[in-house]
Amino acid sequence: MAGTAHAASPASAAPAQPVVAAPPLAVPPAPVLLALLRGTLSAVNQANITGNYSVLRDLGAPSFREAYSTAVLAESFRSWRERKLDFAAILLLDAKLSRPPVVGPNGALRLTGYFPTAPLMVEFDLTFHPVAGNWRLATIAVSANEPEITGSIGTVPARAAPAAKPAIPVFEPPAYQGPMPQLLTPPGDRPRI
Repeated sequence: MAGTAHAASPASAAPAQPVVAAPPLAVPPAPVLLALLRGTLSAVNQANITGNYSVLRDLGAPSFREAYSTAVLAESFRSWRERKLDFAAILLLDAKLSRPPVVGPNGALRLTGYFPTAPLMVEFDLTFHPVAGNWRLATIAVSANEPEITGSIGTVPARAAPAAKPAIPVFEPPAYQGPMPQLLTPPGDRPRI
């Protein structure tokens, strides 16, 4: 019977077992965090390009799948599709976090920051829940905005005087001596971010 709780009689009650709390979840190492970010935002990008949000939805935690149908996701990202934004460059860039990653008391991992893409910067605020040993998308907030310009026009920041001797030796790779590689531009009419 669903929703019905039964109390055991004192004679049939099992001896009390000590409750062992699960150890708190740790924030994953930086490479895992970057893989989570790139994988999630790559799925968003592919969903926007194809118009098919089923894979993005299926990659989410159960709470994400319950909260967001493919139709809701498609409507949420409609303006990105209409603007034909393609931000595949995030696969090549490191994310800049606005605050340290944290696992909250509810076990959700929260990542907030941006990818320094141009001409629009991809900002994100994502949470992930642990599901069967993997972090799965729980909430998503992303935006593509022009970077905020700070400082004055015409001022050049003063350079610090070089240190007499660097604390860590600087390794400079030898100059490339072979033929220059051909750079290929992928075909398509999608504006790149």
